[in-house]
Amino acid sequence: MDFRTRRVVLYDNSNWVVASYDIDRCRDWEWDRDRVYVYDDDHHPGWYLLFNARLGRYVHVEYFGVH
Repeated sequence: MDFRTRRVVLYDNSNWVVASYDIDRCRDWEWDRDRVYVYDDDHHPGWYLLFNARLGRYVHVEYFGVH
């Protein structure tokens, strides 16, 4: 996770950008260990929810392709 650009690359090499208003919600995530799952955000078209199973929290993300 690059907190300066808000970019994260997941295990499948997919690129995501965390919403600026959610960046503080994921500062304690262990990106190399935590299991995260991506879901469509039905309430915000074009956005997805990245859910952290260990912490039970989610952040809003935008998809930016495969790295």
